Amino acid sequence: MQVVAARNKGFELIFLTECVRLRFMNQNTGLLILGGGLSGGLLALYLNKAGFSDFHLVEKESHFGGNHTWSFHKSDLQIADIDFLRGAFHGEWDSQDVHFNSYSRKLNTGYCSITSDRFHEFICNHLPKESYSLESDVQIEGSCAIFSDGRRIEFETLIDATGPDVNDFKPCGYQKFLGLEVELKSPHGLDSPIIMDATVEQKEGFRFIYSLPFTDRTILVEDTRYSRQFEIDENEFEFEVISYIRRNFGEIASILRKEKESLPIPIFSPRQDVKGPIAIGLKSGLFHPVTGYSFSAAVRLAGAATLAYAAGNNIEKEIETFKKNWIQKTKFLYGLNRMLFGAAHDDQRVKIFERFYRLPNGLIHRFYSGNLKSKDQLRILIGKPPVKVHRAIKSLVTSGWTQELN
Repeated sequence: MQVVAARNKGFELIFLTECVRLRFMNQNTGLLILGGGLSGGLLALYLNKAGFSDFHLVEKESHFGGNHTWSFHKSDLQIADIDFLRGAFHGEWDSQDVHFNSYSRKLNTGYCSITSDRFHEFICNHLPKESYSLESDVQIEGSCAIFSDGRRIEFETLIDATGPDVNDFKPCGYQKFLGLEVELKSPHGLDSPIIMDATVEQKEGFRFIYSLPFTDRTILVEDTRYSRQFEIDENEFEFEVISYIRRNFGEIASILRKEKESLPIPIFSPRQDVKGPIAIGLKSGLFHPVTGYSFSAAVRLAGAATLAYAAGNNIEKEIETFKKNWIQKTKFLYGLNRMLFGAAHDDQRVKIFERFYRLPNGLIHRFYSGNLKSKDQLRILIGKPPVKVHRAIKSLVTSGWTQELN
């Protein structure tokens, strides 16, 4: 009898263990967020901050955020957002500088930067472990995510935050860059970012160097170009960055990190009737069309979507509404891009930015935040134009010239 009882207990234990395993292997969630980059990660963070647990964040890499540095102007965000995200900052400054051959200017606007490493740490420190997966092999079948270990997550709503395909924006120009974060042998002497040093030789169109001083000896320096061509000559860009660092900041002790990217600078607003899962982030046009900055749009969307979820509203509808409003209020900026690539010859493109940074501080702030007023738009266009008027009109009303874009 004791042997039989022992066997029964053994079977009960196996049965209970199997039930636990199956429960772990089969989960349910309201939202499945596919893609743990900037937009997907921020949406998960804001949902968790609001007390929601009915979501699951899936990133196909072993690290959230890829290999990026995101920056934003403090005037782009609410103070509450800045305070919440400050733990992810890799750099925070009270001002920023621009340099052109004819003048230099200090903009007394706060500036912040977040690196992928800090973003990854921030997500891992704030989200419960059961609310995210770092899984390279995940398949979506209907309303189910299937992982390589057999785990299955049934979801009600799929949010696609996997990042853009550059073909989605063609024809377009590109903002392409290669940056090196380095440790120097001696202090660089820079106390605020140089967001645009256009005194360098102009190549491929408009070119400038971007420098972020993270500590007194570590600095990220990027060679950035507004070009018609997508491709990056990595050796040439890296040579230019190293040469600039040595000329301006001193000898390099070690290279800590390298990043490069070709961001689409669209000349037409993206389509809003694309079939498939609801998309957020760069692939849905949620970025500044002229500068390529995406951080503030991602934060605002995360906040709006979370408020809708809290109110019991349809989160898909809220995201679609937000996207339509964003595209509508940045519509003017797509016109600027058409003039930038269609009206300005490559060697004239720098003149457009040189003229822009002479404008009033408030207008520049509103431009970066995507909140231009009608009078701001007029102020940008009136006065002595940096490009010929007939070329500007042609770039706006015709499309044949777009064949010149890569």
